[in-house]
Amino acid sequence: MGTLIMRIFVGEYVCGGGLADQEIQEIPISLRQEGFAMLRAIVTDLSEVAEVVVPLDPRFAPLSVDVTKTVDVDQRQALWGQWVAAAQECDAALIVAPESDGVLAKAVGTLRGSGIDVIAGSGDFLRVASDKLLTAKTLNAAGVAHPLYMALSDRRFQKELEQYEKFVVKPRDGCGTQEIRIYDSFDDARAELEENLILQAWLPGRAVSVALVASPTQQTYLPAVSQKLCDLTCEYAGGQGPLDDESQRRATALASRAIA
Repeated sequence: MGTLIMRIFVGEYVCGGGLADQEIQEIPISLRQEGFAMLRAIVTDLSEVAEVVVPLDPRFAPLSVDVTKTVDVDQRQALWGQWVAAAQECDAALIVAPESDGVLAKAVGTLRGSGIDVIAGSGDFLRVASDKLLTAKTLNAAGVAHPLYMALSDRRFQKELEQYEKFVVKPRDGCGTQEIRIYDSFDDARAELEENLILQAWLPGRAVSVALVASPTQQTYLPAVSQKLCDLTCEYAGGQGPLDDESQRRATALASRAIA
């Protein structure tokens, strides 16, 4: 008897039809690059151990990655219904989608509601992780290093923030560095605050991220990677990985504190 091979559905929102109603030139290049980079990284690894099914906006074809099956997304039909239909034949699903406007929560909820095993967080974890203000409050309360912040409903760090020279204002549910505004004046940044925005001090440094796969009994940290961001706009301009051992250690240590 041959070895059974799992089939995994990988839905990445940008490449997978989430912006099919927009003209291709209207989709920021940085979003297209970041979406494809994440999709390629996931599919490249998964294809070594499983069959992979990917929904695809035909404008992004052909994919230069090894997939078992691509499913063209029809912009005239509801996106989530097409994702569900493609994922029904799979053993599990991985979703990469923006937190903005509740897109990630809706994608996960819709597939799970259709009986599909989605490998993702849920409940309070997803709610907090999708909101930069709630994330900041949670990490601050747990003593995890995090940039100082301010919102209309929380001004506890205002005096400390006034000592910095540069600031960012961004959507609480933003993604892909979209709609980030940069200020050299605290008063100007504060004047722009609205209920759905968060103000933070600008902290120069290296952008590094690390992902993990968790179960009720264990956590597996994936290799940390760095992101190259434009100094003027914060737009994504590429990534690099795996990183050196010291950067891996630091990223994993911080991630373990954040997830605890």
